Amino acid sequence: MADPVRCQHMYVSKGIRVFTDKMDFIINSGHYNQSDDSQLRYYIQSAHDWTVAQHMLFWDAKNGNFTVVPFASQVVYELHSTKDCTDASCFWVEVIYNYEPYNFEGDCANPTKCTYAEFLNLLTVKGYVSTTSHYVDECAEPWSPNSHLR
Repeated sequence: MADPVRCQHMYVSKGIRVFTDKMDFIINSGHYNQSDDSQLRYYIQSAHDWTVAQHMLFWDAKNGNFTVVPFASQVVYELHSTKDCTDASCFWVEVIYNYEPYNFEGDCANPTKCTYAEFLNLLTVKGYVSTTSHYVDECAEPWSPNSHLR
């Protein structure tokens, strides 16, 4: 039987990967230009309450409330940079749940604004899965009405 924590991390990683891929492109392509209005500045991805709950459990932030997921809850990933930014050292990431920045005290120098390097490390520490090569083998099992009774 599949490891449920590993499968949860693989599932959440698929959603986070959209952001990390865009972030990596912006930072590592050398094409970032704040004065260019065609540059990607906002990305939205739709989800359900159970998807948001999985993100909450994955991040396990110091100030996270994991008791209930209110209607229309959201997890927002934001990539920021200083003005005239030219390399990865001037980028930071904020993870926001329902308008409140997650607090990663002990993981990031500024608990609500992780540098790009700190964010990449935080992903690793939290169990981010950067590949999809074994997703089906590790997590996809045929569903049956009594599968939850195992």
